[in-house]
Amino acid sequence: MPARERILRAAIGLIAQHGADRVTHRLLASDMQMSPGTLTYHFKTRDELIREAFLLYMEDYGRGLKAALSVRPLTSFDEIARFLTTMTSLGPDQAELAAFEYEMISKAQRDSDLKQAVTNWSAQLPRAIGAALEALGQPDASRTANLLTAICRGAEVDVLTRGVRIDAVAFRERIMGVLRAGL
Repeated sequence: MPARERILRAAIGLIAQHGADRVTHRLLASDMQMSPGTLTYHFKTRDELIREAFLLYMEDYGRGLKAALSVRPLTSFDEIARFLTTMTSLGPDQAELAAFEYEMISKAQRDSDLKQAVTNWSAQLPRAIGAALEALGQPDASRTANLLTAICRGAEVDVLTRGVRIDAVAFRERIMGVLRAGL
């Protein structure tokens, strides 16, 4: 793996742990056991480093989502509910990527270069769920997919802000309720 990518992957982990505002060249260099000058060679500014880490994450997410759905397509309500339950951070011990994503969303509100990329990234899951629902003949598939995504995001906010653990079985049943209702 090239040095630049290794640096970005390490930055992703630190952003998830500490938040984007606390990640500096010095913190990252210390974590990677390299000189700050090496980081500065690859990323002139902290903002460039953070933005590039977010862009790499979004690229990975898109590839991962596509790969997961090609290996196991969503061909039933049960599979959609299982997939969304698996994709959602339901406990503090699973919330590292959710924390990263919310840092990314927050940063995009203040960074016009990042905003469109985050908008495109955030549309991938509801678009995939909507396509699966449409193939299953679900009326108003797009609206239902957006609601399901909002339920998942809301659960993650609960986990992140209140440190609660959401019961996976109950969460899956909530998703199934929406799917059965065909909202």
